[in-house]
Amino acid sequence: MAPISHLSYGYASAGFSPEGQAVLSEEEQRELGVTSRSVLGRPMFDRIGGMENIRVLEKEAMALAAEGVLVPPVHHFPLTRAARAHRALETRATLGKVVLVP
Repeated sequence: MAPISHLSYGYASAGFSPEGQAVLSEEEQRELGVTSRSVLGRPMFDRIGGMENIRVLEKEAMALAAEGVLVPPVHHFPLTRAARAHRALETRATLGKVVLVP
């Protein structure tokens, strides 16, 4: 199984540490089997060479997705299980996107 990267763009409830890092403990990372890196703010701009190069990350991600290297995790819930999907989101039981399927 390929390693999973967790790129943090922000949390609605957890926020960020004073250093700008997402609040995801090393223990949580081990449990989830992910590496975690904040890509919001200064870390992102430093990586891409400034605000004017913001599309660099987008192009890189799209190329990796097209190659099948970057596969975002998606959890599907039938619409009849919407309450369960919401509980999964609220309790952070999911990683990635949650989709309700009619």
